[in-house]
Parts: sequence; C-alpha cells; structure tokens
Amino acid sequence: MVQAGIISLFGLFFPPSIPYNTPRIHDRRKRHSSDRTTGERNRGVSPIAHSGLGLLGWRLFDRKKTVGTLILYVLIANAADVDFLLHAIFKGHALFLHQYYSHNLAFVLAVSLGCMFLLGDGKSRLGLVLAGGSHLVADVIVIDTLKPVGIRLFFPLSDTFYNLPWFPYLQRGTWKVMVSPRNLGILGLEFAIFVLPVLFIYPKPLWKRLSSPSFWKV
Repeated sequence: MVQAGIISLFGLFFPPSIPYNTPRIHDRRKRHSSDRTTGERNRGVSPIAHSGLGLLGWRLFDRKKTVGTLILYVLIANAADVDFLLHAIFKGHALFLHQYYSHNLAFVLAVSLGCMFLLGDGKSRLGLVLAGGSHLVADVIVIDTLKPVGIRLFFPLSDTFYNLPWFPYLQRGTWKVMVSPRNLGILGLEFAIFVLPVLFIYPKPLWKRLSSPSFWKV
C-alpha cells in the first residue's frame, strides 16, 4: 500500500515514460549497442538515497560510531557508482558504462571485503557489506528506460539483467535537466524515504553521538 501510494502521488505530477510495476529480466549473452553511451542517462537513484542507506547501516551495525567509520559506510554505499567518475576520466570507454560492470554482487563484495580491515569487529564488518549491497537493491527498483534494461546482479557468472521498476528515475544530462522541477521532486522523495526515517527513528542517539568528542576521532 505504501508503494502504491508513493507511485500514485508522484505519478500525478511526473508521469513515467514506461509503466510502473513491470518486472523485467533480460538475458544478454552477447554485447550489443547500449543507449547508455548516448543521450541522457536515466539510471539509478542519487547519492542522497545511497548515503541514507549507508547512514542506516552505520547506525545499526557500527560499534565505534566515529566520523571515520561513518564516512567509510557512506563511501561503500556509493562505491558502485565509481563508474561515473571513471567514465568522466576515460571518456567513451565501454568498460566504464554506468551500471554495466560495477553494479553486481562480485564488485560490491570485493570492495566491502577489501575495506573490512578498517573495522575491528564482525558486526561492523557485516554492516559494511550490507551497506555496499544496499546500492544494488536501491538501483534495481528504479525505473530503467535505457537499454540494456536493469543491472547484472550476478556478473560475471551470469549476463542476466534484473530490474523491478517502481521508483521514479532521475534524468541526467545538462545542468538545466538535472535541476528541473521533476528531478528536484525526486531528490526530495529520496530524502524523505531514505534519510528522514533514519533521523526520526534515531534522533537522540544520532545528535548525541555527533556532539560527542569521541565521534570526531578517526
């Protein structure tokens, strides 16, 4: 019911270009031309949503709860989007198409496990892995309008693309497009869903921790 309410309310103002709630699983055994290399990229949620999930993981699992571990959790929650940076550096290189090679369990586990040594206990390390995995969960539920549709969750073992579309996508392109009323509305929706609940559920512990001198120890 909550999902239906969100979609209905948002759809009144920003109708989708494709139907909501249409699960799609595609099998691409051979590489083909991708819409991701041309035009705007309507893919995934913004760092606001990913950072909110990282904050939630930090609040629930991290033992030290310092500014250093908070930054680590947020970075890992956003790590899969490193392909944005790499694509900007190596313009036009097919290896860095957004969501093509970095959005899978193998990549997330490799990055999360590689950073585990920075945390000292099992619970904190588990939370870090879950924070990384939350990136895939958040992106797989976003409406995908570009081919190939979805993300390859089990790459390199499988080339199957997964997409369970219901959350509205952000339009990326020029600054005018990025700050459009539609995009600003989606960013507000992301903040309301992925960040505000954490702040409301744990208001006192969060603010108390942020004001503590021990929080600022790396």
